[in-house]
Amino acid sequence: AEYHQGDRHRVETPRDRIIANCATGEAQHLDVRTGEVSTSPSLAAAACGVNANRKLVAKEFLGRETGGRYGPVSRIAVADDGNLRTYDVLDDGAIIAATIHDANDDATERLTSAVLTYSHNLPEADIFSTASLSRSVVPDGCRSGHGG
Repeated sequence: AEYHQGDRHRVETPRDRIIANCATGEAQHLDVRTGEVSTSPSLAAAACGVNANRKLVAKEFLGRETGGRYGPVSRIAVADDGNLRTYDVLDDGAIIAATIHDANDDATERLTSAVLTYSHNLPEADIFSTASLSRSVVPDGCRSGHGG
């Protein structure tokens, strides 16, 4: 799950929760398995849009798609030394789909993701504080396999 409000971002996976201020490059990460909290500028870079903390070797605008479930998207592709990544991005900046292929062998697909639900409303008011990392804010209907 990903949440955005201005420069503030929150990302949750079954094993990680990250909050980031994309303007300042500050971020905190909670490892759900161990309870350990850490900070690093690379965490903010990973949580703030199209960034895998690797130097890009190519980037390309692939065009606009208009028939999407959540509205028109811009399709972009980026490549680094290990991955070829394609993203569908809504006009408000939300990434609603991503595909990652290996750039070093036969372009094996590593990951495909797509939005299950999309809303302009945040689940709670306080989801960008360090204290909020102690709880999941993913809606119950989206928690299949989530460590919440």
